[in-house]
Amino acid sequence: MNPTHLMIIGFGAILLLLGVLAPQGGWNIYVMILGFIHIAVGNVLVFRQLQKNFRENAEAAAQRDTPDSH
Repeated sequence: MNPTHLMIIGFGAILLLLGVLAPQGGWNIYVMILGFIHIAVGNVLVFRQLQKNFRENAEAAAQRDTPDSH
């Protein structure tokens, strides 16, 4: 996983906690929405990276010429 993706998710979690725990001032809902968007985008990026890695590993396994050792 790319550390940048995890940082995006972590920043979203911090924003979400800030919106929940800070004194109510009317801006909290916007901070919570921004945090949720960060978490959602980070998860999409991580999922796409995992799909890419899985696809590359499957192609590499299919191209291997060595037979199974079973």
